[in-house]
Amino acid sequence: MMNNRQGYTLLELILVISLLMVVIIASFNFLSFGRTVHQKAVSEADIQSSLRLTAEHVNQAVRYTSAAFTVPKSSFQDAGFRDPGWTYLGVTADGQVVLDKPPENEGEPRKVTVLAEAYDDVHYEIEFIPNHDSDGNIQNNIVGFMIQGFKDGRLVSEMESSTSVKNAHQVEHRGGSLDPSVALAFSMHDRGSPEFVQVSPDAYITMVIDLSGSMNWNMSGTQTSNVPLSEQRLTILRNSALDMIDKLSSLGFDVYVSLVPFGTNANNPEPFRNINDDNELNEVINFINTMQSGQQGRGGWTNTGDGIRRAYHQMKTAEIDFLNDNPEKSLNDFTRHMMVLVDGQTNRETRIATSTDYVNLGWWLFPRWRYVITSHSLYYGDGNVDINNANIPGEYTSNIVNSVISRDVPSNDNTYIEAFANLNIRNDTYTDIEGEEKQKINTFVIGFSADPNDLLSLEDIGESLNGKRFEDNDNKRFIIAADADELDFAFGDFIEEVSSSLWSISGPRLH
Repeated sequence: MMNNRQGYTLLELILVISLLMVVIIASFNFLSFGRTVHQKAVSEADIQSSLRLTAEHVNQAVRYTSAAFTVPKSSFQDAGFRDPGWTYLGVTADGQVVLDKPPENEGEPRKVTVLAEAYDDVHYEIEFIPNHDSDGNIQNNIVGFMIQGFKDGRLVSEMESSTSVKNAHQVEHRGGSLDPSVALAFSMHDRGSPEFVQVSPDAYITMVIDLSGSMNWNMSGTQTSNVPLSEQRLTILRNSALDMIDKLSSLGFDVYVSLVPFGTNANNPEPFRNINDDNELNEVINFINTMQSGQQGRGGWTNTGDGIRRAYHQMKTAEIDFLNDNPEKSLNDFTRHMMVLVDGQTNRETRIATSTDYVNLGWWLFPRWRYVITSHSLYYGDGNVDINNANIPGEYTSNIVNSVISRDVPSNDNTYIEAFANLNIRNDTYTDIEGEEKQKINTFVIGFSADPNDLLSLEDIGESLNGKRFEDNDNKRFIIAADADELDFAFGDFIEEVSSSLWSISGPRLH
């Protein structure tokens, strides 16, 4: 019997094994590719989810914070600095998005929550960007931000958004193109709460207001008694000033205002009053409502320098009182502002009589006829002008020595203002928290008239006081308000300056 059983040759076996290997490898590669695609999809979904979570935290923080500041990379990442009283939301140097809160109890570490974790070549970037309106101006009540997620150095997902503050007055931006903001520092303390009041700065404002006789004229300089009340400069000023005081009182800080009206003199300036206190606010409002030009013992000439002199001494007294009442604070804990509003040319200055000589005129006939020769020097002290000896030079008067007087000078002679400002205001400086020397009192000069002849003293005044520069006025140190709308604009600019200075120093230290 024959054996018909047949086997596989070695070649056939090798071919079968090879085919099986190809199938196995192909299957493995397919499964591996599917797994990679799945992992990539999951990774990108995780990144997108992290972006959405971060954006929601930013929106909540901005919307409900009582104070918000963007923080530059040099502080948050490079220096790694955290001001103990503030909460931070930002991206760290290793690409993680964190919520970094102060400790609940003193001595404990800060509480850090990772909102978006950096891992497996995944990292994140954030930049907080100021929003601008159609005119290119920064909208300080809105914060914009861009969040990006990267995988293996490749941008996977990004989200851009902006949100407006609800409880805070504004967002203070501290970064720039060379040092972008990568974090947001914020506080949830309610404005007016003991915690907020304890750390918030105060503002002291002296308003040097022209009440010379020309404040009864209209804006073009018409001097007749037929000018309607509603068109008089004083009426326009009163309405705009009341609106400004109302807005300053709503900033959420303690704002102290001293009104310093001047004409021939600036006698008896008003004390500082806290316009966050309803009773003191009403006192300021009542005074504004009852202001009269050329009256109230101040005369009707234009001695702008006397207003500046009294305002400066008001501020110096307030500074001493503030530091005595708050020994734990320094000059960096409050802001000082002097607003000077003038509607005409300087024509007076303040002097003090230093000596008097009497020359007999024909003593052999009339021995009582004597001519008074009085020597004077510029007066820089803090005192009222003697209105009984207002113009002494050539009259027979006794008890003249040491009288403070307001004397005529040629129109637009600002020698007194220049001398006083150079000696007192420009040289009265302090070192801020960044180590920069600054003038203590921020000055803001407004020319209130539509008659160009009334504005000829403004450049000297602005330069003497080292006043704020205005881009809309050729970068000069004064702004012109020729009508009610322009005065409202100027006052709005002043409010913004006060507000920005308060928010700037009330924010977190950067390092």
